[in-house]
Amino acid sequence: MSELLLYKAWVLEEGGLLEEALAQLEKHAKEIVDKVGGKEQKARILASLNRHEEARELYVQLLASMPENAEYHDQLCACVVKMAGEAGAVSEELLLELYRQLQRDHPKSAACKRAPLSWLRVGSGFETAFQQYAAPLLAHGVPSIFEDLCPLMEEKEKSSFICSFFEAKLAEGEGDTVKGLSCMFLAQVQEGKGMQQEALDLAEEAIRFLPAFPEAKLVKARILQRFGGVSEAAKVAEEAAAMDPSDRCANSVAVSLLFEAGDADKASMLAETFTKDKDAQGRILNGLDDMQCSWFALGGGRCFMRQGKIQEALNRFTVLRDFFEDFQEDQFDFHLYCLRKSTLRTYIEALRFIDDMRVRQEFQDASIESIEALLALHDNINLFREFKSNESNDVSNLEKGVSGLSVSGTSKDGKAKQHGEADKVKPTFKVENPLEQARDLVKQLETNAPVAPSTHAAAFSVQARRGKWLLALRAMEHVCILAPNSPEAHRVTARFWHAYNATLSKEDDDKVPELVRAVVDAMRPSNLESLLEEQRQLCKLGGIRAVAAAMEGIVLQHPDRKEEAFAELVKALKVRALNEERLPQLEHDECVRIHKETLLLQPSAEAELGKLERVVVERPLASTEHAHKWVQSCATIFPRSDYFREHKVA
Repeated sequence: MSELLLYKAWVLEEGGLLEEALAQLEKHAKEIVDKVGGKEQKARILASLNRHEEARELYVQLLASMPENAEYHDQLCACVVKMAGEAGAVSEELLLELYRQLQRDHPKSAACKRAPLSWLRVGSGFETAFQQYAAPLLAHGVPSIFEDLCPLMEEKEKSSFICSFFEAKLAEGEGDTVKGLSCMFLAQVQEGKGMQQEALDLAEEAIRFLPAFPEAKLVKARILQRFGGVSEAAKVAEEAAAMDPSDRCANSVAVSLLFEAGDADKASMLAETFTKDKDAQGRILNGLDDMQCSWFALGGGRCFMRQGKIQEALNRFTVLRDFFEDFQEDQFDFHLYCLRKSTLRTYIEALRFIDDMRVRQEFQDASIESIEALLALHDNINLFREFKSNESNDVSNLEKGVSGLSVSGTSKDGKAKQHGEADKVKPTFKVENPLEQARDLVKQLETNAPVAPSTHAAAFSVQARRGKWLLALRAMEHVCILAPNSPEAHRVTARFWHAYNATLSKEDDDKVPELVRAVVDAMRPSNLESLLEEQRQLCKLGGIRAVAAAMEGIVLQHPDRKEEAFAELVKALKVRALNEERLPQLEHDECVRIHKETLLLQPSAEAELGKLERVVVERPLASTEHAHKWVQSCATIFPRSDYFREHKVA
């Protein structure tokens, strides 16, 4: 009965009938067994009704039993601020008085000391409150201090004070633990500023002061990873994982970095450290795929893609998407259970999770990566022929070599499989028509993740290759609406209208049907040239990939300006390498993508392409000389980069 009463109040609240919902809770207060849930709901309704004083009292009561609950602190602060109205000084004074009382009532609560740091100002008590909060964390050796304080670094004045605090602790020499944690904090601050060498030097100092802390090595590994030294980062992360074999976090970081470094076998073996389902000889019976480990499947797929193993990559991405199919099917086991147990609020929340399940980033990433792999096969006939040949050989070897195994984790005679045999017997992702299969994946994304710009950018790539002008136009419009200032918006806009304008010449045989032309002409911006120029100017102020998109647009319109555009791109690279505050930081991964996707010459497709498909596939800035110069420039900026070091030698 208690759950039904709360559910009725919840339904009224969802329907906007706040007064009726509040009356329901107050009328049946004695019958409601879940006192915490009832108070949370009542406080939320009171805040929505602008009865902030009453809501504040309820949140204080809730904090009396759960003083570490961060959500309660956030809602309490919001109520006090709204009670004070626009008078910021008054609200700060009220909050300060309130939290002094809370700290007296809960002297051991870290949250009661942390919450005031979010609204206190430098010069108005922030310095003292911060020292009282941070000093004990350093003294007790809490490695997660950076993650805790990172949100405060967004305010310039607070960031300056916090950095000076840790620099002072490092200089004072209060012990190796304090100095080591200070080095870790400052190393991550320098990483955020893009200062490669300074960050690595501080990370090395942290390791020297804290030789028994795996977290210090993980900080160094993350810094190396960000600036391209993936192989070295993987080794450092392995060392951190070996220091504490029971640390799942360190293990997961090491596995992710091994995947990024291209060592899929070692990554799989390290990840299986926490696989409990083993036989007496320690052999794996059920791996991480049986545990539906999404990040592991995605990391493996990306690893194979970087190595050019498209079949293996597609298999891994398919495994990840199958997880979501399993989630969808498994929910049906819980419907009757939830109804029988009357856990109706939790049941509705679970249904909403299932409805939005494929909006999750893992599903989107696996689908986008699969689409890119399929389009690579479509664009290059030779690559597709090689892929089909390898696929036939793999199937033949599978039938001959492992015919005695099933996919359940054991062989037909009941013996456990050896390590690695599970991957051999998994069915492969069959590719017959790459473009049509990519279209099917796009349809799934359009259904499940329609507000993601990447969905419609992928749709544009697929529909343009299919020669579907109106579908490509629709995808372009969606990208421009969802992410108007993004490089993708300029890229698809410039390419679509360049292809369309090229078809208007009488000499071109690749004509657009009259009906389609009428629709496209109706959608054509009246000021297309100024629109493209405005997009380019916005891109030039963005990240380096945005600048590359702008330069591609210039070359599409003016092929004779190719050298000028590339020179401007290199100039933008060098300017962003200076880490000026007015421009976005230079990211190693973006520079790699520009080399791969923009400057490297595309292999010959050896197929007749339509105008729309041709302009999507072509790379207007690409040339061997440009690719080489780009690698030289990036290798200077990122001296530890594995990628640019390898391509520089090549």
